[in-house]
Amino acid sequence: MKKVFILLLVFQISILAQTQMNINSIGITLKNNGSIKDAVFEESGFLYTGGFYLAGKSNDSLWGNGVFPSSTKMIDYLPGNVNSDSSKEYKMFVVEANDADFGNSWLEWKKAVEQGALFYDGNNDGIYNPVDLNTNGKWDENEDKPDLLGDYTAWCVYNDSVPSEERNFSTMSAMGIEIRQTVFAYNTAHNKNLSSTIFVRYIIENMGKVNSIFDSVYFGIATDPDIGFAYEKDYSGSDSTLNSIYAYKAEADDSNSYFSGYGFNPPSFFSTLLQGPLAFIPGKTFLDNNNNGIFEDGIDTPLDTAIVNRGALLGTKYIVGAKNKKMTAATAIWKSTILLADPNHPTELYNYLTGGKKQDGTQIIISEFNAGNGKELSSAEIKNIPPEYIFSGDPVEKVGWLCINPFDYRLINSTGPFELKTNDPIEIIAAYIVGRGDSPINSITIAKEITQNIIDVYQRNFTNIPVSVNNIENTISTYNLGQNYPNPFNPSTTIKYSIPSTQTPLGGFVTLKIYDILGQAVATLVDEFQKAGNYEVQFDAKNLTSGIYFYRLQSGGFSSSKKMMFLK
Repeated sequence: MKKVFILLLVFQISILAQTQMNINSIGITLKNNGSIKDAVFEESGFLYTGGFYLAGKSNDSLWGNGVFPSSTKMIDYLPGNVNSDSSKEYKMFVVEANDADFGNSWLEWKKAVEQGALFYDGNNDGIYNPVDLNTNGKWDENEDKPDLLGDYTAWCVYNDSVPSEERNFSTMSAMGIEIRQTVFAYNTAHNKNLSSTIFVRYIIENMGKVNSIFDSVYFGIATDPDIGFAYEKDYSGSDSTLNSIYAYKAEADDSNSYFSGYGFNPPSFFSTLLQGPLAFIPGKTFLDNNNNGIFEDGIDTPLDTAIVNRGALLGTKYIVGAKNKKMTAATAIWKSTILLADPNHPTELYNYLTGGKKQDGTQIIISEFNAGNGKELSSAEIKNIPPEYIFSGDPVEKVGWLCINPFDYRLINSTGPFELKTNDPIEIIAAYIVGRGDSPINSITIAKEITQNIIDVYQRNFTNIPVSVNNIENTISTYNLGQNYPNPFNPSTTIKYSIPSTQTPLGGFVTLKIYDILGQAVATLVDEFQKAGNYEVQFDAKNLTSGIYFYRLQSGGFSSSKKMMFLK
């Protein structure tokens, strides 16, 4: 029997800057330094601590920090902005969808905005002032509103100003990094997948105190799952198609008189990357026409478009010439082992975040990895397994690289590399997802189904959220440019694309052009106003020479390009 999750959130604001979020059967503690602790689901716990790791280079010098209050007690961030103002109250700011319009929580959000929180600027004056301009007692689109994501939002800001002598990495000092964090979730009006999920958005900014650019940066969602009573009997797995690393049980979870467990059907816990950082990559995300290594709109030819989803209120930002990085490594570490212990130096942390390496930087050899079944796999099977994604097999079907030794694993879902530039914040969205089925292994299946639906919700920018997962609306909510078919082609091919109704209910002006390898336009397929909907056009290249071409769709602030090959 599958468990159906119903979501009920209650926030309690604490002057001590700690918020207890109770979500249906989930309870979790949020602190204003980025720490996430003591998560319980139904009758037992599933997560001891959560947080993040961050590492990169500054003028070729490696640095690393984070907030992960597990055995290493890594807490390198303090509440407040870089150069915090002692007169401000750096607490958790909480706003709920059912709060009174223009009420206390909306007014309190003014303090959050002063500290860097986002808001909906209804009257476009650049100032947050939640006033009932229409004097009708309710919020209207021309009036300001807090950045309410989901039905409940908790926001705080913190920075890496902890003194060196108090850090786990005592050689490290502050890098001048500020993080503005939003934790949000949805209530019972939405489907069960949302009801078992907590979202965390990190807006990470280099404030320029040490260097204007940090390069080769990696970010890791760090979690210490403890499922039920016997947390040392947790197993670990990863799924790169879902950008997830996860923990699960392989058998029933017993209990004793002091601690309760889950019994015959413990849940599975997934740590999922929904929105990765932006990266501009010459030759991959744009054609660098002037060979300066920097994307310049109007000069270079974009091949891809990154997105920053901010929900229904603030919409989606499109960044042409870039892409969102995916999960680039999934690492499980053991607190008491020698080769995969908690990191004690920035180099060790960087090895974990880049993936496929042991603590000392040597590559993981799958066939020698005692916690997995690598010795039982053939050399042909191992050849196709990337060591960056630890235990990437399927424990349901019992195929691939599997975890065979239960332990108290710490999980790192990392993404990179990217740059942290002054005045150019990076936005990352993670999800904590719980799935519970009718057996330990079935819980993995349920959690994967939920994760896929959460990814779909994110891709719709948290709009058109269905009441039931079986009744997803058919409304087109995002732009989409499909891959041409056939590809390669001779001499014609079909290109499909979508114009969303949510951003442009009446449509918009659309252009679809073909470019050669030098970035010169060779054909215009669409150049007109189009209503929202799905479209397809034919491209005939019989008058062109064989080679690689690019097609680019533009409408409003959206732009996306894809590559195709013409072979005569």
